[in-house]
Amino acid sequence: GLLKKHAEHPEYQDLNILSYDPFGNILEQKPRTGPRQSFLWFEEGNLMAAAVQNAAASEIAYTSFETDDKGGWTFSGEPYGSNSAKTGVNQYHLGRGAISKSNIPANNEKVFLLSFWAKKTSRRTSNSWSFLGKTEILTDEWQLIQREVTSDKLILTGQGVLIDELRLHPKNAFMETYTHEPLIGISSKTDQRHHTRYYEYDAMGRLATIRNMDRDILEHYAYSYQAQNQAMP
Repeated sequence: GLLKKHAEHPEYQDLNILSYDPFGNILEQKPRTGPRQSFLWFEEGNLMAAAVQNAAASEIAYTSFETDDKGGWTFSGEPYGSNSAKTGVNQYHLGRGAISKSNIPANNEKVFLLSFWAKKTSRRTSNSWSFLGKTEILTDEWQLIQREVTSDKLILTGQGVLIDELRLHPKNAFMETYTHEPLIGISSKTDQRHHTRYYEYDAMGRLATIRNMDRDILEHYAYSYQAQNQAMP
């Protein structure tokens, strides 16, 4: 009786799964109490790239340029590796090709939020960049750029501009994003306020250090080995 009743009446369920990706990961779910939640998966469903509260799966886009997955964006340029990337190990130079997104379900009543980190490619390039109706003064330090979006299309262009952590979601949604160190674990986690925590691992693949967004050490783990050949009492 009770199980059948639950199956026939989804409102009794604590969690309603709305969609899966081809690899069996949840793309969108709706808890009985609370907003819907959506997820973005990379590397054939093996890595979670983003988790979003209060947005449908069709309303989110994100990339940190780490994998071949473009996270809902369109671009032709190749990201390139840099130890100064904002998160992960890759960043994107807009001079290598514009980034665009179409079919955004945004309008004046449903405002979306675009955000990314940007900096100049070199100290010699002009530091003034006009983008979506506002001029930004870029430096060679990462800075957060945010814009409200009410149209269904979006394009990012610019010479001498590097970007990373490119996000789009409804303004009243909360996105948390992740980058990964292959086969080891999460290398960064960035919350809805764009605060990043960085995770570093030792040669054995164990978590060694957690750093804040300024790369200051928050926690450090030291592992000691106990001698296995101690004499038995």
